[in-house]
Amino acid sequence: MLKKLVVCGVLVSVACGSSDTQPSGRSYPNLVGQWTGTVTIVVTQGANVIVAANVCTANWTVNNETAGNFTGTVAFIRGTSVPCVESPTLTGSVTPDGAVTATLSSTLSSSVGSLQGCTLSLARPLTGQIGSQIVDRGLLHLFGMIDWTCGVNQIREGINIELGPGFL
Repeated sequence: MLKKLVVCGVLVSVACGSSDTQPSGRSYPNLVGQWTGTVTIVVTQGANVIVAANVCTANWTVNNETAGNFTGTVAFIRGTSVPCVESPTLTGSVTPDGAVTATLSSTLSSSVGSLQGCTLSLARPLTGQIGSQIVDRGLLHLFGMIDWTCGVNQIREGINIELGPGFL
């Protein structure tokens, strides 16, 4: 009986040991779920002269994430100077260290895009980071810029998004 217990004990410890065949992939921060916060849009013309500013509520829903690539929807609502009514789709990626790149299916027209005679010149992806410090742990910070041509004027729209887990 004692020999059987010793043999079983050895088999169990060999079977439970670590193996070189296990995947060694890095893990990605999980963004799936509801995120809420604000989007601040500052419009500048020429030498950084502010011509408009608007702060909207931002509600993001990340529906799917696989190997760091995610998709979802966004709702920008309210607005301090003009109403925000956009609801673009969202695609992006997150790296294991929390760097985020995201693209919206449409530009934010709650500032410049609604002006007559303006056309889109360049829309850069939103880039940022998931906070890892004590003061911002778990918060998502993103920034992007959109360039517009409005007649002979060049307009730049700076977009700053601050999100935390939850939904308003």
